[in-house]
Amino acid sequence: MAFESLIGNEKTKNLLSYMVEQGKITHSYLFIGPSGIRKNTICKRVC
Repeated sequence: MAFESLIGNEKTKNLLSYMVEQGKITHSYLFIGPSGIRKNTICKRVC
């Protein structure tokens, strides 16, 4: 996963990177928050 190119959302990037490294990907994730915080972009990087 290439999260390095994403700016901000460090907590989310670190968590997702850790889950990928550990092989503990779940069947779904819920991305919530205000508009404009790159939820869709992060989601596309995971899929």
